[in-house]
Amino acid sequence: METKFYLNFKEDTGQLWKLTNVLDTSTPYLEIDKETMIEFAEERKLLNDYIAVPSTSGDSKFELKFKHYSIDAFDVDRSIHKFSKKISEDRLVFNIIQNIDKGIWYASLSPDLKDLLSSTAYYKDKNHMIFVTDQDDPNILLDTLLVSFNELLANDRSIVKNTNKKIAQRHDVSVYCGKVFENYSHIVE
Repeated sequence: METKFYLNFKEDTGQLWKLTNVLDTSTPYLEIDKETMIEFAEERKLLNDYIAVPSTSGDSKFELKFKHYSIDAFDVDRSIHKFSKKISEDRLVFNIIQNIDKGIWYASLSPDLKDLLSSTAYYKDKNHMIFVTDQDDPNILLDTLLVSFNELLANDRSIVKNTNKKIAQRHDVSVYCGKVFENYSHIVE
């Protein structure tokens, strides 16, 4: 019989607190492979450097994420994401909605992503920074949008505050962000 390994974490923060080979269901847990268990046991990986967050892959409910980033490991192509102007048919989608007539930006989540993120308190005090640039040119920053997950999880749509109305009324913009989720859409109304 193959031994299984687990990382228990605190539901409200995602903080890892226990590495074990005995299933403890008193708090949420992640099942990990033997190599990952050895890395934690030998302290090549530290519990304080990782966090359990809701998974957007669909394979599991939670996944392990490294909390600190090294400049050397930063990969722009994998980390910076351009929002597609096509409405995504995927189940887990973060939407930024540009109302050109009113000069307002909104944010919304697909129902499945909203349910997933609401399943833990981890995202309630988090924000997502969105960058509005010249069309197809991430080097010309026009505005930044700060989306509050607390507000977004409580509503179907959340108005993004403190934005430049003139920029929101332009057709020739692109939207980028640091990639947190797999699917993003830029919807123009």
